Amino acid sequence: MSETESQKIMTQAQQEGKVKPPFLKLMLKEDGKAPVSTGQHLVTFLKDKRDVGTDFHTQKEVEEVRYLFEKEGQEYRYYQPVYKKDEKTHEPTDEYNYFVLRMAEFKYGDKLIIEMKKKGIKNYIDVQKVNVPTAEDMPQGEEVAEGTEDIQLED
Repeated sequence: MSETESQKIMTQAQQEGKVKPPFLKLMLKEDGKAPVSTGQHLVTFLKDKRDVGTDFHTQKEVEEVRYLFEKEGQEYRYYQPVYKKDEKTHEPTDEYNYFVLRMAEFKYGDKLIIEMKKKGIKNYIDVQKVNVPTAEDMPQGEEVAEGTEDIQLED
């Protein structure tokens, strides 16, 4: 299926920096219902930046990390507060956000699987690195397992 004209215009506007990439949606929430995971998202970690944003509940400024990921050729943004929030007041605590600490384990360019998961009544964002073998990981020369035979291919 080919790209629509509107999609081409959006891509161009994003490349020119006139439109921000869409948010990576890890869950969907309907009024009065519990959030539902959108499943696993295979992404590439492009960059992150510490910044100041506005808390949804309190409308106060909070420190946050703004992440940029790539998924299927499209850039997506995802924001997380630097500090955990108090469950009742929604005010930042002095404890660091799990997601921010977990992302510190990865490098730009790493392929990750990000997914909202449930643990009891709580939701959390799970992040796992995808182990993509590199040329260094592949057996070389005599390291190839014994018993393998060369297969002759016809020209």
